[in-house]
Amino acid sequence: MQEIYFDNSSTTRVCDQALAEAVKEMQQEYGNPGSVHHLGAQAFHALQAAHTSLASALHALPEEIYFTGSGTEANNMLIFGVAEARARAGRRILVSAVEHPSVSEPAKYLLSRGFDVHFIPVDPQGRIRLDALAELLNEETILVSIMHVNNETGTIQPLAEAGSLIRRLAPQAIFHVDGVQSFGRVAVDLAAWQADAFVASGHKIHAPKGIALLWLKKERRIPPLLRGGGQERGMRSGTENMPGICAFAKASEIACAGIAGCRIRIITGCICQWATIGGGCAAYPQSFFSRCAQRSTAALSGGKRRICICWICLQFTQQQGQPGD
Repeated sequence: MQEIYFDNSSTTRVCDQALAEAVKEMQQEYGNPGSVHHLGAQAFHALQAAHTSLASALHALPEEIYFTGSGTEANNMLIFGVAEARARAGRRILVSAVEHPSVSEPAKYLLSRGFDVHFIPVDPQGRIRLDALAELLNEETILVSIMHVNNETGTIQPLAEAGSLIRRLAPQAIFHVDGVQSFGRVAVDLAAWQADAFVASGHKIHAPKGIALLWLKKERRIPPLLRGGGQERGMRSGTENMPGICAFAKASEIACAGIAGCRIRIITGCICQWATIGGGCAAYPQSFFSRCAQRSTAALSGGKRRICICWICLQFTQQQGQPGD
């Protein structure tokens, strides 16, 4: 029986190339990057190469990349780090109302600890209201967190416009973007957004679970969340997950190289009843799209123009029909 998998926004199957990199690191080049012998040096060079590869994908510097165990850890590391480092400069933190819990829950915790936390409202399509953001920004703002692509609807946030507002009205604030759902799927432009921090996760782009990254602009400094042996230039202690790191770098290389082509394949595939999504073929029965189109109440979540094409998210305002509809 052919498997048709529709949940790539939750997690993905590890691709063959990333799996090969992980197996090589586990069975052949299995040294600790902190060791001084040959295998350790081999692992250290592989770690440096992974930093360079992921930095290249983000048009960033290798020393600005910090590997973590998950997107949740990376988001927590950034949010709590900023709160600790900037508390004397201000207490205001702005978070969009549609953030993933790995962002919204730390924000709620900081609210309970006396920080001035506000949730930026969104419009009916789930995009942040830029007028509301402008009203909330002030000289006390130390952090603004806005996701790139929403994990439920695929809505793409207007990050360039938000970044311009932040730099004009609160230039001292750190602009943090959760890009877990966008990295390797749609174009990432940190410079155009004027962002300071970005988070990506391996298991969303066909790398294994348990590996993610935080990009933090070198001019911005925060204290580490985990302290110990000083790995990742003192920012994330703990022996590096070399199988995950090398697999992440390989998966990123493949995903980022195919962003434009993936969009074309998906659009063409929907028209032709077939689509290639996430490296595997999935058949979309024409009758499914026909029934959706016939329902006058069906609509794309996130709107028609500012939605990530990697999502097909339909809303129905009535639940009627025969079994099988």
